[in-house]
Order: sequence, then structure tokens, then C-alpha cells
Amino acid sequence: MDGALAPNDLWVERAMALKPSGVFVSQQLLERSDYVRSGFYQDWNRPLGILHMVGSVFPMAGERTGVIGIHRGHAGAEFGAAERRRLAHVLPHLQRALRVRSQLAGAANARTAELAALDRLRTPALLLDGAGRLLHASALGEAHLRRGTDLSLCAGRVVAGPAFASLWRHLLEQAARGIGGAMRLNDMPGAAVTALLTPWRGAPDATPAVLVLLRDALQQKASIEVLRQLFGLTPSEARVAAAIAEGVAPEEIAERLGVSTGTVRSHLKQALGKTGTHRQNELAALVNHSVAMLG
Repeated sequence: MDGALAPNDLWVERAMALKPSGVFVSQQLLERSDYVRSGFYQDWNRPLGILHMVGSVFPMAGERTGVIGIHRGHAGAEFGAAERRRLAHVLPHLQRALRVRSQLAGAANARTAELAALDRLRTPALLLDGAGRLLHASALGEAHLRRGTDLSLCAGRVVAGPAFASLWRHLLEQAARGIGGAMRLNDMPGAAVTALLTPWRGAPDATPAVLVLLRDALQQKASIEVLRQLFGLTPSEARVAAAIAEGVAPEEIAERLGVSTGTVRSHLKQALGKTGTHRQNELAALVNHSVAMLG
């Protein structure tokens, strides 16, 4: 186990202080009389019937410490030279197993963090294998698949519409081999859904995977709250700035918000001043390239 998990283990503390080499026994670390008077024995080991120990403390990756201990109760004899030799024989294998376990845990934690980061994006994200089998989908990615307008889930595979199916399969296979690509998924003017397919940099021995990031012009909008935090906008100013970023005219924004066009233009003027922009297209570009699009 990791030494950090045993801060109250007197044997571990003594071993860390004395730094005995290889395998040691409890009587090397502490006199029996001192051990049985200790709180470690009275509170922990006595109720468990533990009296003797043979073990080892060794460094692991980073600043971690590996700890191995084998125990005997009152009815057993003290561990001696024979037991130390046996543990010394298997110790390299136990150390290797602990290192592998630590590496696997680190890889699992890294993958969990990566997938959590995808879920935080306000961009639909899919993780597929080279054949299109779905490995993971962010919440927005799931919602996109449920709509089924350009990509859909069929027998566990993500497939594109008939007009784009051949190119979709080609780009998936290409990305699984390490070469990214991009494509449109519909022919709707001004409302195209576009996809970026890129190799997923997983573990060296992992199955090649493909990360698909989708951009839906009709669905993807700036976060009002993030705009407020970025530029100090009021809620109304942020709503106007977000709508401008969508390409909506002030008159249509006024109708959408239920206010006058003059009010919208007043909010727009304030938003331009606070963001340091001078024209609507500059404001739209600023919003669309900001983290407000990520939520």
C-alpha cells in the first residue's frame, strides 16, 4: 500500500526514520516492550491480534512510498531469517505489481479527467473508434445524436446521412490512423453542421480512437453568464451581445426580447464600449472567439 495511507502505523514511521534496507522484521524496528505499550498496539493491533510483522518500505514513482507488511498473531512465532528470505524473493514481483497498479490508476484518472473536460464543453463531442462505434458522448453530443438530423446512432455505431455517409466513413478511418479531417454534415445554407475529426491521444496500447467535435450554427450560442463575467455586461447587454454574435439584427432582437429597437441599440452601445469594439461585426467576432462559446 502507499505509505501516505498509513500515517498512524508505528512500524511504517520507524522504517521511514531508520531506512532499513530490503526486508525487515518488527523486532528490528522496535523493542517488544515499547511496542506493546504504544497506542498503535493498544488501539489498533491488539484488537486485531497482531503482534509480529515482516515487511519492506520502498520508493515508488514521484514522492510516493510503497509499504508491504505480513503479520502474525500472539500464537505465532516471531518472523526470522527464513521468512525474510522468502519475502525478499517475491518482493521484486510485488513492487512491479504495485508500480503497474499505480500506472493504471494514473491512466484511468487521466482518462476520467479528459472525458470530464469534454463534458464541460458547449460543443457536442463524440469519442468513436475507427469503425464508428460510440465510446463516449458528452451531454451535448448525446442530444445531437438524439435529434438524428445529420448523425444518428445505429446498432452502436454513429452514422451520417446518405449524402455524407461515404465521406464520414473515410474520415473516421483516416483519423483512426492519425490523420485528422473536417466535413459538412448537411447542405442547409447559413445553418451548416460541421464536424472536426481528430485522432484521440489515448494510452500507447489503447485502441485507436477518434474525437469528433461538432459545430451547429443553430444550436451553439454564447453563455450569457460568461459574457457578463468576461466584459462586465448587464444581463440585458449580454443577451444583446450574444444575439449579435448569432447574426441577429437589432430589430429582430427587440422582437425576441420584447423591448423597443431603441432599447436594444442602447444596450448594444454599452456592450460595444465595455468590450472595446466599435462595430457589430467586431463584437460578434469577439464573442464567437471567446470562451463564452464554451460555457
